[in-house]
Amino acid sequence: MNIRNFTLAVLAAATLAGSSARAEEKPKAVVAVDVPWRLRPSGSYSWFAFGLEWEFPFAGMSGFINPSLENPVNGSPLNIGGDIGVRFYPLSAVPRVFYIGPYIGGTWINATRVSTSLGVQIEGRVGVLLGLSLLLGDMFLVSAGVGGEYYNIHELLQDGSFVQTNQNLGTVIRASVGFAF
Repeated sequence: MNIRNFTLAVLAAATLAGSSARAEEKPKAVVAVDVPWRLRPSGSYSWFAFGLEWEFPFAGMSGFINPSLENPVNGSPLNIGGDIGVRFYPLSAVPRVFYIGPYIGGTWINATRVSTSLGVQIEGRVGVLLGLSLLLGDMFLVSAGVGGEYYNIHELLQDGSFVQTNQNLGTVIRASVGFAF
């Protein structure tokens, strides 16, 4: 058998085996406990967030919604936030293996500074994550990702006006565990 025939035989076997294995992989929805860690440049806020994430498959990709409580490491009270976005799984069915996940999000920042004129702070952000999702036993999900985001924080003052306080690029590390169904 020459190398050409051998290569064709291997490619044919891989194609047939890959098709049957992929046919068993069906997209699944996921409910997970999610922990993003937002790293900001010095002088900015850095948060650990704890949320409940729902990822649902559609049209060969997935969407996700992640409401969360965020805890700044500077000792301020908890903040309420959330992210929504999509995840593309180019190598396998949702929610398996490698994903690319652009998202948008926001946070209502509670009492982060002492000021008589300050009402609240509001953050908007947009980012992208690169991550891995492992489906264990076709039921349990472990996922981790790292990425970057642009964030913009405005203060809503007591008189109703907005003042921009901070904008920059930050790093996000996200880990989650949950169930797929």
